[in-house]
Amino acid sequence: MIILLTIVFITLNGRFIKNLTGKEIISQIYEQIRLTTRYAILFPWYYIFELQDEDKRKHAGEYLNRFEIKAGHYKSLQRYNGGLSIPVERTTASIKDKACLKARCNENGIATTPIFWNFKKGQIRKIDWQDKKLTKMDLFIKPLAGQRE
Repeated sequence: MIILLTIVFITLNGRFIKNLTGKEIISQIYEQIRLTTRYAILFPWYYIFELQDEDKRKHAGEYLNRFEIKAGHYKSLQRYNGGLSIPVERTTASIKDKACLKARCNENGIATTPIFWNFKKGQIRKIDWQDKKLTKMDLFIKPLAGQRE
């Protein structure tokens, strides 16, 4: 399975990364296998997190995988109601609202990804965005509350 995943993602991304960075495909394969065996970072995330970049790869052990969040941190937050007083019926409401969760994390010194804007009922509210112009960066857009079904 590891070999199949390596072939798939190298085929999709390897040549582009080689042209962009000069990093040989064999080096990309080696780095992907090393990251998978050492940090459980699966092949797609090598490219998604741009781990072909040496500076980013140095911090690979600091990345949280979805299975760590869902099975570990999320379950703990759910069990203790996100640090809020525990009602008779436990709920995940305090951690499903991303703006609320971010505010609680900030209050407790937990680093989170920024929320630049909140789009609600035709209104745009700046949250963590300070610049006047959009700089070149990747943006991730997600509903503020709820989850995919």
